[in-house]
Amino acid sequence: MKENKKEAIKKPILTLNSATKFYLATRELTNEEDDLFFIISLFMPVKNGGVVFQVFTEILTFEDANSANVYYQTLSKYCAVNAKSQNGQSVEGAIKDFYAYTK
Repeated sequence: MKENKKEAIKKPILTLNSATKFYLATRELTNEEDDLFFIISLFMPVKNGGVVFQVFTEILTFEDANSANVYYQTLSKYCAVNAKSQNGQSVEGAIKDFYAYTK
């Protein structure tokens, strides 16, 4: 773990979990002409503690770059881990398709 100055422990600025969604892939869609920041994600729902093997997308909209950046970086790390899991590998084609059509 990275070392830094000893300071009071701060709360995380963002927490994601797999209680309702098993995130698989994400991409930022924002371009220079946009006034807002957009992030699209691929996920499988979680119902009664189990992953439902049907993929869905969602788009998130942010008003400021910092919030979008924090969310995107966190979600990207989470997706990378989940995509390597057995559940993620079972929908590997959907993940590849997602990245292809969101270029």
